[in-house]
Amino acid sequence: MCLGCSSEVIDTGDTGEIDPECVDAQLVTYNNFGESFIKHSCQGCHFSEAVNRYGAPETVSFDDLEAVWDRASSILAVAAGPSPVMPPQGGVTELQRIKLIWWLRCGDEGT
Repeated sequence: MCLGCSSEVIDTGDTGEIDPECVDAQLVTYNNFGESFIKHSCQGCHFSEAVNRYGAPETVSFDDLEAVWDRASSILAVAAGPSPVMPPQGGVTELQRIKLIWWLRCGDEGT
């Protein structure tokens, strides 16, 4: 018996199953991929000090790692989903989109 432990069962939502996108994922981090990707593919519009944001909402800026992780699911939806619309000028390879998935879906938050 565990002293101080609760017998209440808490559902964390974790089924223990590995996301299929992550099974063969490489280790992708901010340092080895994310920083460069965000700088070159996103911050042209999504940087708080950008001279011209080209219509990007003022509330969506990727100035630092925390800001990126705060919007990770939105980034994945528009930049790595079935019909990616970001960045609007294109120029992102399929491998870069895969690495974006590996980083934001399979990596440790904040890295």
